[in-house]
Amino acid sequence: MLINDTLFFIKNHEVDNPKASVIITHGIAEHSGRYEKLVDQLNTANYRVVRYDLRGHGQTEGPRGKLKNYMQPVEDLHEIVKHVKNEFPKIPTYLFGHSMGGLIVDMYGATYDDVDGIIASAAASHYVKDVKPFKIIGYKWLSFIKLKTNFADHKLSSIREVEEHYIKDPLNLKYYYISLAGGMMLGGVKYLNKHLNDFTTPVYILHGANDEIVPPQFSERFFDLIKSRDKKLKFYDQSLHEILNDVEQEEVRKDIIKWLDERVSI
Repeated sequence: MLINDTLFFIKNHEVDNPKASVIITHGIAEHSGRYEKLVDQLNTANYRVVRYDLRGHGQTEGPRGKLKNYMQPVEDLHEIVKHVKNEFPKIPTYLFGHSMGGLIVDMYGATYDDVDGIIASAAASHYVKDVKPFKIIGYKWLSFIKLKTNFADHKLSSIREVEEHYIKDPLNLKYYYISLAGGMMLGGVKYLNKHLNDFTTPVYILHGANDEIVPPQFSERFFDLIKSRDKKLKFYDQSLHEILNDVEQEEVRKDIIKWLDERVSI
């Protein structure tokens, strides 16, 4: 699908008589294929799923690990939402995002009011420690600098095989640029926090209690500050950053489907 002059990899997972559409937005340096278990369980629960690779990631075109500005991913997602709602206008549309993808769907909710709910997993909704120095230096001046992807350092999941597969996955980026990390984790975070009062969409906020990449306190802070009347927060006591790939993953997927089922039945 061509979106904003870029050819995107988008895959639709269809079911008969779907309850709703769920659009999945992945995190920094990874790709949408890592969410197959969630896709399968959503399909089993009769939700159609749309997953896509962010620009410059996975099988989507664009310079690898680079970004022009922090609103690009939000506007790309908006085009996908419009397309999905046009194809399936009679059923609800929900967003799911993890980590940087969680930031993107949170930014979406602070910008647009056209989806029925948002599920944010380990969302980078505030300033992570690795980018704080660039608040002082100015990330735009250093956007050309390349950073090595080093998340799989006993921080993604407590399951060793998950991190081994992450490192070996050819679609995961080995490097990304400060234009992406600074653009989203500084510019995007600043935008989100400036518009928290505009976030009124129903939201389910999920986080691993032992997450060292994105502190769980970020989700608690986001929950407290947004104006949504329908908001829920849950921590997973045994999980690290990737709650969908850790020891409580089955519980996480069941919780997501339960939250969706409770809303589509209203």
